Amino acid sequence: MRTNILIASAAIAALGTAAAADSYFTYIDNEPQQADSTIELGEVVADADGTVVIYEYNGGEFGEMLGSTPVAAGANSDVEVNVGTAPQVDVAAVLYIGEMTDMMTPDTAAAWVEIDLEGDSMGDD
Repeated sequence: MRTNILIASAAIAALGTAAAADSYFTYIDNEPQQADSTIELGEVVADADGTVVIYEYNGGEFGEMLGSTPVAAGANSDVEVNVGTAPQVDVAAVLYIGEMTDMMTPDTAAAWVEIDLEGDSMGDD
């Protein structure tokens, strides 16, 4: 009986730790990234397996999806997303947890970060 209580307590503690975990980007926008076909995000931490999606981000509005890459649960270092061609506006990296569905929008994301691009058509370089 004592063994069962200890096992149950350990399981509850482990679940509490997982529930307290957080998903986030460690990206710091100290200076604009060069606008090219790859967006560099550095480390991305995810509660569970998920996907990072890059969207055009202009005037506080999310635009077209440009690219995506899967991430694993935990810390993912040196995350890069290929977006095909250099974006003409700034972008946002959005982290979704779980399998991607048509119902997912930036409003339902676990985390997101704006990325200022040098050389975009907005003239902020």
